[in-house]
Amino acid sequence: MAGRGLSVKPSALRNAKQEVDKWVEKAVYDVRFRTDTKANLFRLDEIMKQSLSKFVTISATGEAVVYKIIRYWVENGMITADDVTILEGSIILSAMDGVSLEWKQKERLDNLFDTMAADIRGHWVVIPDLDAEVPLSMAIYLRSKLIIGGAQGLVIFSEGTGSYAQVMVQQMHDPMLFQFPKTVWQDRRKRLEEDEW
Repeated sequence: MAGRGLSVKPSALRNAKQEVDKWVEKAVYDVRFRTDTKANLFRLDEIMKQSLSKFVTISATGEAVVYKIIRYWVENGMITADDVTILEGSIILSAMDGVSLEWKQKERLDNLFDTMAADIRGHWVVIPDLDAEVPLSMAIYLRSKLIIGGAQGLVIFSEGTGSYAQVMVQQMHDPMLFQFPKTVWQDRRKRLEEDEW
């Protein structure tokens, strides 16, 4: 599974085995895409290219897929293990408890991101499982905090009604949000009817 024409970090490519070992130590699960995977890995290459100029979000279809995406990039020299920060969903949810007033939740997120500033700037942030309903305002705020903090992108797994992924796809319509390896949530933008003008 070699990278397809992407500019890769020379140090990552030279030390691919060492980087994979570092990733395995860092990751909660040691998983990779099967050699006969039906997932379109070329799409991951394209998403990586887009992330060089814009903040991107990948909504994975499962927790294991989150880890597989990062391993794929590490194996192919597109990133190093040190380019990744794993942020457990439970940490995010401790700030966004859904009970406190929204300003208080935002204040706690501010504190969390201030504390983690060095771990976010220039890194891919991985949230393997954000298992909760997230209102649109908080989803946008979380995304904004990552962008302001200088994150390269976000790889996240969240499922269920009102999840981060559903809210961002159906209400935010973010063109830099990609569902991988398959589309789970459909964009529900209203279509204007053609008029005479």
